[in-house]
Amino acid sequence: MKEALKEVFSTMKRDDITVIAKTDPLIQELGKEWLLLSVNMRPNRRSNYVSNKMREVVAKVLKPLRAKNGSVVSVDDIINPVKFDDVVTAALETDGWSGDSFHAPSTAIKLSYSLKRLASIKKGQAVRTGDQIAQDHAFEFFELVDRERSLQLTKVARFNIRQRKFNKVIRLCPSQWM
Repeated sequence: MKEALKEVFSTMKRDDITVIAKTDPLIQELGKEWLLLSVNMRPNRRSNYVSNKMREVVAKVLKPLRAKNGSVVSVDDIINPVKFDDVVTAALETDGWSGDSFHAPSTAIKLSYSLKRLASIKKGQAVRTGDQIAQDHAFEFFELVDRERSLQLTKVARFNIRQRKFNKVIRLCPSQWM
């Protein structure tokens, strides 16, 4: 699995998002999980897919939170029920939230799945180490993402997708008029 993750990192663009992804243990674990889930893909496509999933969390949540709050260093710091509202705000801002619609609604949906996975990974690590506080934080964060994020973001995002699909202009050529 480590070799496959190295392959993913080698395909990533060389920038600060990649540096953060390489140094954050939970992002690496997320990458390993996505590698296992995407085992049926072609190797090159699989690396790009996993890379995108890892970069998405760093770029849309972790990096904006680091800029706002100096105490946030890693994803482990944000998988905490106290930080939930900050995480949602960062995700809303980077997804292009305008009060009643998203610029990129599908990104909001994908991000909620990644946040759930990260909470599950953190809980699994906490169970293995016997850290009850980290277990509680991960469980409560997962519950918040499951309940509130799905209501706040996923429902609106899905509505935006349906609305855009319905309102899409389809041009017919003159031969189809008759």
